Amino acid sequence: MSTTLTPKDLRDPETSKQIAKRMRELHDGIELLETERDEGPFVWRNWDKWVE
Repeated sequence: MSTTLTPKDLRDPETSKQIAKRMRELHDGIELLETERDEGPFVWRNWDKWVE
């Protein structure tokens, strides 16, 4: 069962630590493309376009 986290929950250091740990587990298996290794992840390049 899952529960929606509140802003207060997210500010809790232990909760944030567990979220970060799980996010790392989810992303560890993703191989970067050569261009991502050279130029950085696509998401950061797209982010710059979105906020302009």
